[in-house]
Amino acid sequence: MASFCPTGCQGAPVSSTKYGAPGATPIQPSGAAPGARKERGADGDVCAIFSLRGIGRWFAGLRRPGSLPGKAGSAPRMQAIYAQPTLVEDLRSAVNERLDSLVPAAQRGPQRVTEAVRYALLAPGKRIRPLLTLLAAVDFGAAVADALDVACATEMVHTASLVLDDLPSMDDARLRRGQPTVHVAYGESTAILAAVALLNQAFATVTRATRLPCETRLALVERLSAAVGFDGLVTGQEHDLHDRGNTATVARLEALNHQKTSVLFEAALEIGARVAGAADRSIDELRQVAAHLGLAYQIADDLFDVSVPLGPQSKDLHKDADKPTVVSILGAERARERFGHHMAEALKLLPARGAGGQPLRDYIVVTFAQTRLC
Repeated sequence: MASFCPTGCQGAPVSSTKYGAPGATPIQPSGAAPGARKERGADGDVCAIFSLRGIGRWFAGLRRPGSLPGKAGSAPRMQAIYAQPTLVEDLRSAVNERLDSLVPAAQRGPQRVTEAVRYALLAPGKRIRPLLTLLAAVDFGAAVADALDVACATEMVHTASLVLDDLPSMDDARLRRGQPTVHVAYGESTAILAAVALLNQAFATVTRATRLPCETRLALVERLSAAVGFDGLVTGQEHDLHDRGNTATVARLEALNHQKTSVLFEAALEIGARVAGAADRSIDELRQVAAHLGLAYQIADDLFDVSVPLGPQSKDLHKDADKPTVVSILGAERARERFGHHMAEALKLLPARGAGGQPLRDYIVVTFAQTRLC
């Protein structure tokens, strides 16, 4: 899975305000000055990976509201386009806080499994999928509190998929999110049980989101389960494990990457839009946006895997060294151009909302186009 981060991987500490509670105060930007956060990620700066011509070209063509101002081919000026930087930090903190309350305390149930669940889920993460859900909901006029729990469910599914992907029988990874993988820390059997528990907790969380009508919750369960099952993550991982050698064309690789990555992005955006009661046409547009985002994200991950300097990392690198990837087929420069193509298509398709400074669009631009990886 992709590993480059949005601005600041970890949200700032928040108060004990329960964002999911009925009548909660809407999240507001905290007033911190733009650019105040200057942490380095676990892998440091590797700006050269995405600051080349392929990225500059797609930025040069953006001239819509919320797009990047400046000269063609210039380096991205994130502060100029990110109108609400603290909104995302507040939302990320809200997600982290709510995740902590949605899974059992370590003292409950089988202690080893609950500890493994919390170890995996509450590790410092980017929370891209729940943020996509929340920002889509906000863009279409929903309250953050209405979407928070179902957004957290997308993170539970994502984390469960990482735990399973990392198993010795699959990718055999030893490091994830800057710490030993779950099977390294707790053993393979406990890791499998923790992943199953997280998947079940995700669906339970959606069904218990009583701020939403029953029919909406049912639709969201169906959508999330589809992203996991025979048309989604399970099939993508199976093909990645056993059919990767037969995917040595860009078209076939992108079909695989769609199942591995795009499907959960699609579910995340659609869930947020459905919480807000968005029209079917807008939801269809968001699915197309997410499809391109997932493909761009996977190319970024492949570039990261082959380009990052030696040193401490937040996850295992070079796990796909013996497998065909978009980068190995096209080369790094053309892969960057392919990344730019998918980003341009995603932003072209993204419905313009107008109100609130287009936070979803701004977040996508900042997250996928920045030059700091971690």
